[in-house]
Amino acid sequence: MLDKNTALLLHRDVDSICHQILSSYQDLIGFIRTLTEFDPYLADLIEQKVSLADPELGELLVRNKYSFEMVLLLEDTAITEVLKRVDKQVLTLSLKGCDEAVQGQFFRNMSSKAVELMKEDLQFLGPVRAREVRKCQREIVEMIKQLRDQGIISIGGAPGEPDYIS
Repeated sequence: MLDKNTALLLHRDVDSICHQILSSYQDLIGFIRTLTEFDPYLADLIEQKVSLADPELGELLVRNKYSFEMVLLLEDTAITEVLKRVDKQVLTLSLKGCDEAVQGQFFRNMSSKAVELMKEDLQFLGPVRAREVRKCQREIVEMIKQLRDQGIISIGGAPGEPDYIS
């Protein structure tokens, strides 16, 4: 059995180690998210290399690579594709308590009547569990990734690199 002082020291060491691990993981996720904005192909390559070295870490990276705010990286044509496919209730819940810029990204690509109705729905929705909102946001992020994988939309890309050439 450990004495009280040793136990306290071990407790502090464990707290410190856990904090360092969490901080490193958050830094990695932040790096990959930022890189995805500028060069999604390089971000994918790094993600693949991490997955080869440590499959579990790679899976965590894949799951957390994209945040809902990634919609700010999408062009209007991509948002329109998402709006065609997303369930309106899922979209409404995902926008609850969301940043105005993110809401604006969707609203800008909807008819004025649809925006008016969605804003009313958001107003009358009342309190919603945060996990429900995150679940709906993850559903939309998954849809965006599928659309990207199918070549229907692109996410980010190299600065100044056009998605379409006329």
